[in-house]
Amino acid sequence: KDLYSNLDSWFQPFGGDVIIECKEISLEEEYIGSYSVKEMKIKIGTEYVTITPRGTIIIGGYGRVDMTGLDGEAMFLLLPKKEGKGNSIKNCSWHVATRSSKYNPLYNPLPLNKNTFAEALESIMRK
Repeated sequence: KDLYSNLDSWFQPFGGDVIIECKEISLEEEYIGSYSVKEMKIKIGTEYVTITPRGTIIIGGYGRVDMTGLDGEAMFLLLPKKEGKGNSIKNCSWHVATRSSKYNPLYNPLPLNKNTFAEALESIMRK
């Protein structure tokens, strides 16, 4: 599954309490040029969280997507799997890194799953 498919599936149990809107935006990177990406805006209660791709050219990985809320920001990073051989985009998985996570205070990326996503989401929303 890709990142956005996972996010959609994790919000499905909340039904109408969570509203997800997507739109195409343009992203420009050196060496690649301009291309279209999907930005996701999520309304949870009265608060919005925005998920915006930032680029494919990152040190040590293949992509970065930022999740921004009223109380902070988290990063989704497409990183090579440690146990796999070779560094290619086919051998990668999404990770999440936050500034204020109790498990991850120094930007040590954790594998992205429903639980690490929920923790990251909670860390960037108002308390």
